[in-house]
Order: sequence, then C-alpha cells, then structure tokens
Amino acid sequence: MKLHLKKIGVMVLVVLLLGSVAENFYLAHALHTQDMMGEDIVESETEEDSELCYINFPDANTRDNYDTIHNLKAAQQVSKGAGVKVGILDWGFGFDEHKDLYAGGKDFMKFEYHDENFKHVNEHGFWMAQTLKEIAPEVEVYALGTFSPDNEEEWVDSLVEAIHWAMKNDIEILTLSHQEISDKNKARLDEAVNEAVAQGKVCLSVSSMSVVTGGFVAILKSINNTLTPEQYKEILVKTSRPLEYEGQSAVHVVDIEKAVQYLKENY
Repeated sequence: MKLHLKKIGVMVLVVLLLGSVAENFYLAHALHTQDMMGEDIVESETEEDSELCYINFPDANTRDNYDTIHNLKAAQQVSKGAGVKVGILDWGFGFDEHKDLYAGGKDFMKFEYHDENFKHVNEHGFWMAQTLKEIAPEVEVYALGTFSPDNEEEWVDSLVEAIHWAMKNDIEILTLSHQEISDKNKARLDEAVNEAVAQGKVCLSVSSMSVVTGGFVAILKSINNTLTPEQYKEILVKTSRPLEYEGQSAVHVVDIEKAVQYLKENY
C-alpha cells in the first residue's frame, strides 16, 4: 500500500502495515521480532482461548534494543509525548480490563464476538498500546476497534468509520499494523484518507512497526506541535543512521535523541 505524503496540518495519520518494505525511519522488520522487541509470547492454556496469543511486553524501554538502537531514554528526559492523542486501529484491546491504559476509544468492529474482543481480550491491540506507552509514556492512547478476522470488506468499513471518527475527535496520530489490504478494498480506504487530506489534516506513511514510529512522532509533537508531518519525517530521516544488526541492515534507523536535539535547535 503506497500512499504519497500529501499536504497536511495538525493531525498525523500513520498507517503502517506489518511486513511492508522498510524504507522508513525504523529498523527493518527483517530484524527478528524476538531479538528486536523482546516479546514473551505465551499461548493461552484454556480450551476457550486456545487460539489466542497473549503477549507480555514489560519494561521494553529498559532493554538494550530501544536504548542502544534508538537512544530512547535520553529523548524521554526531554519529552514523553504528553498532550498528544494517538489512535490505534486494531482489535483485542482489553478495553474494559485496562482502563488506566486508554484515554478513550470506540469499537467499530462488526463480527459476531466483537464486543467481547474489544472489551476483554488482551491481544494485538493491547500489545500495541503497551508498546506505544513504552516509547511515549505520557501519550493519550485511543483504542479503535477495527479488525474483522474473516471479512476484509467489513474490516475496511470499520477503518473508514474510525478514520472519520478520529478526524472529528482531534486524534493527532493513527497507527495501523496489520496485513496489506487488497487492491479490491484499498481504494475505499484511500478515499477516506484523501477526504481527511483535503481538510489539510492528514499525512500517510508506510512502516513496519507503527506504534514505535508513532511514539517517536508523539515525542517530537509534544515538544513542538506546529510542524507538518513532512517536517517531522524529515527530522527523523535527517538525524537517522545506517545500522547492521545480526546480519540485517537498514539505511535509516531513528536516533530519537538526536531528533529531539535537532528539533529544539532548529524550530
């Protein structure tokens, strides 16, 4: 899904797809998830939940990867994303189970057990929210239930509705981390995004780890919220560096400490 950066204003929409090409400001998804993020993945032991995968992701920003690769701790001495609203387009938030994690949210999903999934299942959306909070602990996280496991058209319907809702509710950053949408339904999503772009509010980017990139942008926006998404992207790219990691390489790896310094010195 390749959408070009367009004219934008206050709000950033970061739509990022897992498995997409890593021509972005985060380390390539080719770096193994376990090595890169350090998740501990535990299968549910109950028969009822046997197909669900729960992810425990404690203290991510105390591990070597975030600090040594992205210099996150130093950046958090200046900003932790306070005052920035980030919406996560996903499912399995455990919304009612973790009220302290979310500033708000809405369930746009339509499949049979969506209510249970949104409110009580701690799955991918919950992990995304935890990860975002590790990157930018003071952001306001909005859970936007949008996925449909067996119906792409229904999924895109939910995404379109959520984008419109986010526009009305001043959400500044939206993240999506999931498989690519087929050409059949991509145009409808593009139309919703372009509608927001026409209002001068939205830009799109493609990355492999949406909430990590979204967290970096939130850190910058918390310091200076007057720039365009294009300018935030330019800062992250300009201050990035190439990196080789366990046999893999990436051209632009974020150094968020340098990005924060550059923003403060030049804007």
